[in-house]
Amino acid sequence: MNFNFDTPPNFPSDFHDSSSSSDDNENMEMINNLEQEEQAIHLAIANNNSIIQYLFNQQNNNAIHGSSVQGRSFVHRDRETAHASLFNDYLSETPVYNRR
Repeated sequence: MNFNFDTPPNFPSDFHDSSSSSDDNENMEMINNLEQEEQAIHLAIANNNSIIQYLFNQQNNNAIHGSSVQGRSFVHRDRETAHASLFNDYLSETPVYNRR
């Protein structure tokens, strides 16, 4: 069996089998940069998780009392209908309750 280990014709001519110290420095710098970026990503994820947990806790606290004063409940009243009813009963052209 005959193996041909010659350089392929389209292979870059400046490629060397052994790496120089400048290549090693560039590789180490790239690795350090990637490690720093990975640490920054992990820190950002941790911060996002903390914010999400805080907002989730705030949402749960608001759901407990539902108003600006704890212990008080909100009663929905149809104020517009009540206003119209009062106006029609007392101040319209034909009031329900007349002056005597």
